[in-house]
Amino acid sequence: MMSEEQRERFNTLKGAVDMYLDGKPPRLVFATHGVSRAWLNKKLHDCVKPGPDGKVQGYRGLLPHATRKPYVRKATVHGTSDGFGSAGGWGKLMREQTWINKLIRDATRGKSGSGVKEAGINVKSIHRDMMEGLEKRGFTPKDYPLHTGNKGYSALCRHINKLLVQGDADLRRAKYGTANEARLDSRSGKTGWLTAHRALSIVCYDEQQLPLIGTLVIEIGDREIHVPMQRCSLCLMVDEFTGAVLAYFISMRRRVSASDVLKVLEHLLTPWKPMALTIPGLRYPVGAALPAGVVEGVLGARISMMRVDNDLVHYANSILEYAVDRTGIALQYGELARPITRQPVEHVFAMLQTRFLSRIPSTTGSGPDDPAVDDPVGKAVKLKIKMSDVQQVVDIALAQINNTRQVSLINATPLEELAREFSGSRGSVIPRWPAGLVDSPKFPNEILEVTVAGNIAEKRQPYVEHIDGIYTNDLLRDAWTMIGKPLTIHIHDDFRTLQAYHPGGAEFGPLWVTGHWAHSYHTKETRREIIHAKGKDDFDYGRDDDPVALYGDHLARIAAEKGLRKSPKVSVEANKIARMMGPGNLGPHKTTLEAMLHRGSPLSKPAPIRPAAGARWRRGATGGGS
Repeated sequence: MMSEEQRERFNTLKGAVDMYLDGKPPRLVFATHGVSRAWLNKKLHDCVKPGPDGKVQGYRGLLPHATRKPYVRKATVHGTSDGFGSAGGWGKLMREQTWINKLIRDATRGKSGSGVKEAGINVKSIHRDMMEGLEKRGFTPKDYPLHTGNKGYSALCRHINKLLVQGDADLRRAKYGTANEARLDSRSGKTGWLTAHRALSIVCYDEQQLPLIGTLVIEIGDREIHVPMQRCSLCLMVDEFTGAVLAYFISMRRRVSASDVLKVLEHLLTPWKPMALTIPGLRYPVGAALPAGVVEGVLGARISMMRVDNDLVHYANSILEYAVDRTGIALQYGELARPITRQPVEHVFAMLQTRFLSRIPSTTGSGPDDPAVDDPVGKAVKLKIKMSDVQQVVDIALAQINNTRQVSLINATPLEELAREFSGSRGSVIPRWPAGLVDSPKFPNEILEVTVAGNIAEKRQPYVEHIDGIYTNDLLRDAWTMIGKPLTIHIHDDFRTLQAYHPGGAEFGPLWVTGHWAHSYHTKETRREIIHAKGKDDFDYGRDDDPVALYGDHLARIAAEKGLRKSPKVSVEANKIARMMGPGNLGPHKTTLEAMLHRGSPLSKPAPIRPAAGARWRRGATGGGS
């Protein structure tokens, strides 16, 4: 802190320098501020000199003693035990005895020497080792620091604290622990070299498991069974400048895939509409929404950069090679276990949990030791907390977060700030995304090159074979010259259709699968699971069967049996069924009792629960059955 006199002196010099740099003559500067030509030249020279950090000092050169070099002791320290006359002794000791620095560095590493130790630095142990090392090197009680009252212990503590202030990462992790590093950064007042100065210039993306348990409803005739699902994941994109939630997707997986990330990008390019609410009394607060539905100009506005973590999913070819190429978004990969670099999205996750989801009885809280957690799986089944209802709560909660006033926005809401940014008063030279991308925001999960098969002699029309499926269309059937030539195929969610392109990029058209795979919607992942499960656990299908419907009934039987246990456990099969239904569709899985009965299954017992009211959903055209 500067005194009043020092502050007045600094302001005078700054005014004189600014006036001179604006082109005013030195005589006018002297008449206004009383700073002579010689003194003005000296201070200008101080301002352009490099500082201790290697950068130009700028106005720092006007501070008192800014150009004074630190004191460096050269004389040998000798004295009595009172320690007087030792100024600069510690710096001289550290320059000459470099092994002391190694002692401090060794204290920051784990037992193996390769990692950082747990939180806490034993300074007394370092000091003891330092004393032993000095005595071995011939230091006597008359030499510094042995002749001081605490033998240099205070100087050692000051040296370690100085390193911490200077930002020594290893020392800080050793003292406070890796888990607290992000908190220390968030309170340091420092910002990254790349910051957002306008809306949508930088967005943050991350995933977290939802802190609650939901159920999937399996309908067997007039009977409903609530099966607890594994925790699902929320994929979230937040604008760094305004803190607005731009897009999200709830994945039915505990560990997200590349296709889930692409769903968030598709949601970003899709006009937002309120969900059809089925929970009595649940409604959207006035003004709550996602920007793409209410703020004019947001839909189709180009994003410059997206911050993500170093998860391997974010390195998938579908993201790096196609989504990035089509959108032009630059990806910035953050460090592992460093959520502070994506603070806006972490802030939304925290608000979502503390203000909304923690009030649901089946919450898992912050962990098993959270006092608010009390048998979340059992409560999810007992209270019939359906995952489809959770989706509605999440949509309303995220919309309400966008309508919550923020101190960082000077008491404005993220939606209000976005509306101000896109009101047209400021304008932008950044081009918008092409209309074709906004009109059809579908990103392929995978891009492959295949060879067209067929045989003219055997009159086998041209086709493409991929994972036990035969794909063709009217154009390909008659294109005999295409046999043996390559096609590039784009695989989307519905694996019954492949979008084909010529090697040069020209569109060839959609190819449809033939045979039993054409009956019901399914993904590539589901088809692989069905092929792998065939012949195991009494699951099989014939040439004329619908393998997707039969596999759904097979999973439903296993999941329903788990849901009828006295102490129900989360079911992986329930999550698989939810993924088979398709994005955004979590209605009840409807099947028949005949499809469920198997070796004395508990499903043959009388129904212990009454049917619940609500919409029912039938998958595909066949509706299931064996």
